[in-house]
Amino acid sequence: MAVQRRALIVDDEPSIRFVVSKALEERGWAVRKLDDGVYVEDALEHDAFDLVVLDLMMPGMNGFEVLRKMRALANGNWKTRASVRVIALSGKAGDEGLGFAQRIGADAVLSKPFEVEELWRVIEG
Repeated sequence: MAVQRRALIVDDEPSIRFVVSKALEERGWAVRKLDDGVYVEDALEHDAFDLVVLDLMMPGMNGFEVLRKMRALANGNWKTRASVRVIALSGKAGDEGLGFAQRIGADAVLSKPFEVEELWRVIEG
């Protein structure tokens, strides 16, 4: 039996969480959803994830802060280590912000709005 892949979706927009989680669940992924970056550390301390889909522009702790912390604490107690694939999302950060996200550790970036096919190309790429 194949091991189920696990994803963490962190976005303050309910519609984005819904679309991304539905797309992943339809392909057999187990999904956990959060609406603010402040909850990510706790999630990563308790669960291991293969993929993190992370909104960059959120109230509370934004995605840039989460991404920096994830990569900096890769050798800490988090079950999800530095090797986890991170896809950064943003409708407001612009090309400069998306480029910065890649420089600080995002494996891929997508501008909102995006098509589910684009998401799959990034996940599978």
